[in-house]
Amino acid sequence: LFSCENEVDLNAEFIAAPVVFGLIDHGADTQFIRITKTFLKDGASAIDLAADPSNLYYDSAQVTLTNLSNGKSYQLKKLHIPKEPGVFSSENNRVYYTDTNLVVGNNYKVEVVLPNGTIAYSESKTLEDVKLEKPNVARNQEISFVNNVLNVQDYNFRFDIGAEIA
Repeated sequence: LFSCENEVDLNAEFIAAPVVFGLIDHGADTQFIRITKTFLKDGASAIDLAADPSNLYYDSAQVTLTNLSNGKSYQLKKLHIPKEPGVFSSENNRVYYTDTNLVVGNNYKVEVVLPNGTIAYSESKTLEDVKLEKPNVARNQEISFVNNVLNVQDYNFRFDIGAEIA
């Protein structure tokens, strides 16, 4: 009798990659960027892997914020901040920051250089304040997505971002 294998490899070849979280906001006095790494290990639980900070963070990274409109660059500083316990390790929780003032309408680039030389970057234009134009609601008024008979409301949202996006 012939038989076939009944084991299937669910994971493709793993390639580590940086994950960069950030929101540059011209109205904020400090800009924060968080850099983590992807993780995967055959036969290991993702929950167990998430509990180990060495799976989450790079030992070091060089993070730069560049104003592409005028060429000025700012090196971001590393900051360890407390994190509430949860699925992901609360040890060694870090972000990168700068207190550089941003200019509305300028283009910015966040560049991350990892210890192995890998470079990750993103570019964005700073926009004016985003305003909800439709539906027309008063400032700080809540929008109900369900009416009084529990039917989902049909809204058509329109935002004014105060700038042209190229």
